Amino acid sequence: MKTSLALLLFMLTFQINNAQKTELKISTGYHFSSGSQYFISDMDNSYNSFSSKRIDASLGRGLAIAAGINYFFNSWMGISTDIGYKKTMPAVSGKTEFNSFTDYSYSEENKWNAELLEVSPALILKIPGNKINPYSKFGLVVPIYSKIKVTGNYSSRSFGMQTNTGENTKILRLKNTIGYAASIGIAPELKNKKFSLLAEIQLLSHSIQAKKSTLTSDISNGVEKIDTYNTAAKETIYVKELANQSYNPDEPRKEIGFSLPYSSIGLNIGLSIKL
Repeated sequence: MKTSLALLLFMLTFQINNAQKTELKISTGYHFSSGSQYFISDMDNSYNSFSSKRIDASLGRGLAIAAGINYFFNSWMGISTDIGYKKTMPAVSGKTEFNSFTDYSYSEENKWNAELLEVSPALILKIPGNKINPYSKFGLVVPIYSKIKVTGNYSSRSFGMQTNTGENTKILRLKNTIGYAASIGIAPELKNKKFSLLAEIQLLSHSIQAKKSTLTSDISNGVEKIDTYNTAAKETIYVKELANQSYNPDEPRKEIGFSLPYSSIGLNIGLSIKL
C-alpha cells in the first residue's frame, strides 16, 4: 500500500513538474478612456462667480509598455507578474474661470500629463490544446510611482483690458491606490515554438487619489515669479478632512483631497519566450 501510494505521488509530481512552464514576455499598446471624471465646481454670490473643470477624460489613456513573467502550474492555470509603464497621450485638458462683478475676470486652460509605473500580479486561465492558445487574466494593479505634470496658460482682464498673461507648471504626487484589471487574449506559437505572439484586450478599473501638489514655475508677463512665493503658496497637501487650521506661510496648505480617473480599455501586442 505504501509503495503504491509513493508511486502515485511520484507520478503526480512528475506530471505537474512536466507541465510547469515559465515564460518571459514584453508588450506594448494603446489604452483608451473607459471612464471620465468631471471635477466641476460652480459658485456664485453677490460679488463674483467661479467655475472649474479639472478632468474631461481618463488619465489612463495613452501609451502602455510592460514586461513580466508567466508561470504555469499546469496546462490551463498559472500566475503572472508584470511591471508596466504608462504615459497619458494626448494630454487631458481642463479649464478654470473666475468672473467678478467688479469687472475682473481670470481664465486658465490646463494640460494634464501623467506618468505611472505599476506592478500587476494576476491569475491566468487558458484553454489547452488550441493552436491560438486563448487565455484570460484577472488581477490587481498597484502603482509604485506616479506623477502628473499640469501646465497652465492663464490670462486676466480688468475693465475690458488685459492685465496679465502667463504660464505655470504644477507637479502632483499621488497615493498608491490599488486598481483591478481583466484581460482576454491569444498567444499563437511561431515556427520556433519557444516564441509566441501576444494579442489582448485589457479592461482596467482604477482611480488614484491626489496626495500633494507643488507649483514649480509661474511665468507672469514674461517674468519667473516662483522664487517670490512662500511655501503655503507653492505646496498643497490633500487630506480627507479639514480641521481648523491657522495660516503658516512656511508650511504647505491643506485642502480636501480628490481622486483622478485612470480607467481604460487597452489593446496590447507583444511576444513571449518560453524558458
